[in-house]
Amino acid sequence: MANPYFAFDFKCDLPPLEQSSVPVFILSSIWRSGSTLLQRSLCTDSSIMIWGEPYADCNLIFSMSQSAKGLLQKKWPTADNYAWKCPWVFDAPHEHFIANIYPEPTFIRGAYRQFFDHLFGAGASFKGFSRFGAKFVRLGLDEAHFLQWIYPDARFLFLVRNPWDCWRSYKGYKWTYRYPKPPVIKVQQFATLWQKQTSELLQYQSGNSGWIRYEDFLDESFDWDRLRQFCELPNITKSALEKRIMGVHYEPTPVEEEELGVVSYICGDLANTLGYFGLKNTDVSLKPFG
Repeated sequence: MANPYFAFDFKCDLPPLEQSSVPVFILSSIWRSGSTLLQRSLCTDSSIMIWGEPYADCNLIFSMSQSAKGLLQKKWPTADNYAWKCPWVFDAPHEHFIANIYPEPTFIRGAYRQFFDHLFGAGASFKGFSRFGAKFVRLGLDEAHFLQWIYPDARFLFLVRNPWDCWRSYKGYKWTYRYPKPPVIKVQQFATLWQKQTSELLQYQSGNSGWIRYEDFLDESFDWDRLRQFCELPNITKSALEKRIMGVHYEPTPVEEEELGVVSYICGDLANTLGYFGLKNTDVSLKPFG
């Protein structure tokens, strides 16, 4: 799916944004998909800090992308109605009807960019890193398009894992998907999120993106050179895989057959196309992403 935000740039005749430091964004299909391991692996290149779920309960990317959707209307905003190309209005604003006078569109686009430049970029620079990125497990296609709009030179890594294995790893946790809504507890909620985000992100179309199955990432045949080239991080190593770090300490709760059936009902068709056929049943010989 083409990025709808670029239609705003075209409508308002906006110049290209300045080049950034080529941020790397990891968008995972759901929790317990291995996103932290991929995040840590990218951070073996000392030039970059990949932030982890930065201020997640603030819903920053989601909220800003929702606010930017107003700009996608065909007939709003326009220069004719909001005086962008009427310098005489700015010469004497008190002599005109200025109830709805706006800064030019380049400034709202730039404001979105500056917010994250300061939060992510300046935050990384403050700690001595020349580049930044972030990993997310709560974002879908709208948010990916928003990030691409304000960072056209960014790299996007989409990560997916067997949904039955994800649920087995997640069961027992109570994490919030969109604060302040209640936490995700039931298998139906979890499977629906995997289905929604995976199917949405598969629609993303751009040469600046790549898909990784968690199972392939762990395989000895994984192409690390390709990852280094794609992210422009030549010093990535495999060392993060050699040290297991448990961020949470919780004994797995046994998964029931009924729960596996729910995952099959909700995710099965899509999961099968990606080589997933059940709990601990992944076809590692299948390479759905090349």
